[in-house]
Amino acid sequence: MSNVWDEIFASESFCSDLNPREFVTANMAAVAPSAGPVLDVGCGCGRHLVYLAAKGYQVYGIDLSDVALSKADENLRKFDLSAKLSKSEMWRIPFEGVSFSAALAINVLNHAMPAEIAMTVAAISQALAPGGMFLVTLLTTNDYKVCGEQVGERTFICDKGPEAGVLHTFFDEPAARALLADAFTIEDIQIASGETRIDDGERVHQEYFRIKAVKGRKDNGG
Repeated sequence: MSNVWDEIFASESFCSDLNPREFVTANMAAVAPSAGPVLDVGCGCGRHLVYLAAKGYQVYGIDLSDVALSKADENLRKFDLSAKLSKSEMWRIPFEGVSFSAALAINVLNHAMPAEIAMTVAAISQALAPGGMFLVTLLTTNDYKVCGEQVGERTFICDKGPEAGVLHTFFDEPAARALLADAFTIEDIQIASGETRIDDGERVHQEYFRIKAVKGRKDNGG
């Protein structure tokens, strides 16, 4: 397979849940489908593409995995829905000339080195219309995947769990705010956490920031 993500998405269990995240559904309720198209960066198997297309949004998705994009297309077709899909690195948004009303990056940005994550945020900002909404999650430094080989100040290749061998970069709150500060105003930032079981039943702690931001610099102190 072309990359590790093809191997991960080939697992039936990895794409078995198409329920959208409440973080996305609650915030997208404030954006009318008529406001403009929505971009899903790292769309995976299409859980949010399916949800948003069913609500009447024009949706675009990018992912690096051919397997994920194939499954996303299949899941959309099951409901007679469609989206514009493209294989791309997350920092290379290919839809030139399209101005998005909102962009999602859910469980995505952590899978890169800090410089690549910054490039992705800049690319998303460029693709959004003024005042466009950005919904993003970032793993915190308290997540269990801070383990294994350390390859950067906040970057590790964890050796356990369903994404074993995959690079992850982690954030504390100052780093999360700094990442968005040049192009966005953060309207809400919260920590979500929980416990899960991995591998042979080991119980581990998951923790990430849920951030709602809008394009345009204001007072980022909130």
